[in-house]
Amino acid sequence: MVTSAVRRFRRVDMHAHTRFSAERIKYGPLACTVLPPTDPVQLADAAFDAGMDFVTITDHDTIDGGLFLLDRRPELADRFVMGVEVTTWAPESKAEIHLGVYGLDEQQHRAIQALRKDLLATIAYLRGEGLLYVLNHPIWDAQCRAWTTARLVETIRLIRDHFPVVEGTNGSMLPRQNRLATRFARHFDRIAIGGSDSHTGQIGYTFTEAPGETPAEFLAAIGRGDARVGGRGASTGYMEREAGTILRSFRVFAPRSEKPIARLAGRTLEALAECLHHRMTRLVTQRYIAAQRSTVPETVRELAMHLAHTARPESTRAATTTGEVARRGGYEAARRTSGMLATA
Repeated sequence: MVTSAVRRFRRVDMHAHTRFSAERIKYGPLACTVLPPTDPVQLADAAFDAGMDFVTITDHDTIDGGLFLLDRRPELADRFVMGVEVTTWAPESKAEIHLGVYGLDEQQHRAIQALRKDLLATIAYLRGEGLLYVLNHPIWDAQCRAWTTARLVETIRLIRDHFPVVEGTNGSMLPRQNRLATRFARHFDRIAIGGSDSHTGQIGYTFTEAPGETPAEFLAAIGRGDARVGGRGASTGYMEREAGTILRSFRVFAPRSEKPIARLAGRTLEALAECLHHRMTRLVTQRYIAAQRSTVPETVRELAMHLAHTARPESTRAATTTGEVARRGGYEAARRTSGMLATA
């Protein structure tokens, strides 16, 4: 009697940042640079504690966090996936977009950084090197701006023509963004993966599962579409913990003193700082969620789904109607942009 071997799916949070990951955040006229407080060793320990089989670090435009981890914990070499989140820009709109790249070495990282201002040249290099690359959080804007129809068309074209793998579930994106990204991936028969995108060590809330006894086999399984996504998108509690941890790293406490009046003043200042910290955490979280909701309004989301159908090859395109789009005021845009996609 012949029995088939049972495949074991390995679990990895495919999107995580450490203190080596500088990120510039813009909101209207305001901007700041944030350095996550998480140490690479702490992140790896948190990942394994959360049930991950392998660990990856995807800092912005640097692999220093991964190299630091391997230097401090060389025994993790066979459980570590070298990763990076590459900042680049869309060819037409010049909007900032992020690519997750996995399995690279230092030489390849340097080549990617030299090319990254040109998205299509970067993709050509990644394909030539046989590296797994992913369009991260497709429904996102670096400056929290509302999307235009042209931006939607460009994103759909990029997924259709250049990205075999898409981050369908991002743990720091709202469910509406993740649903739209996942539906785009399904429309074009793309592979969907998931990762938390945590900047504070909240690892494992979102993850990808694929078979493989080694990191290389795991990545190869994703590349051939043998993968599934687990976990969920952002919740208010998750985002409050992210914001609170980052804000707390900027706090300055009053110095200690032996004098009673100074001790009282110090405790009062610390209590005030704690109160302000909670208020700021809630405010930052509310603004972040509001900004995500405004990125792709309801009308644009309905239009996006119509465009996704329009962009599919005629042989596989599902029957669709613009009735719902028209009722929400998007019929004219749908009619115009159908022609735009037809010429792509």
